[in-house]
Amino acid sequence: AGVQGLTMNLPKPSNKPSTEKHDVKIVQVQQGGGVLINGVGVSLAELETQLNAARAKDPEFSVMIRGDANAPYAGVISVIDLVTRMEITNVGLVTGKIGT
Repeated sequence: AGVQGLTMNLPKPSNKPSTEKHDVKIVQVQQGGGVLINGVGVSLAELETQLNAARAKDPEFSVMIRGDANAPYAGVISVIDLVTRMEITNVGLVTGKIGT
């Protein structure tokens, strides 16, 4: 059986501090499958609208995706699929607690 996966272009690590300040949207997938953008609950359609608005203001903005430890895997993949389809290139996955 074959394995289907996603292709993502993740940023390369750098030791240089960034001098540019761009907007960052934090998208969280909750345990029950709900989605938050910067702490506010949204549907996937609303998320797409907000990300389009963010791109209009700052084409270099970033999206950080964080899945709750108990979030359904499919919810995280839905968000990754959305940002990939929207061709957002500055995407990262949060691997620790936000705010620590």
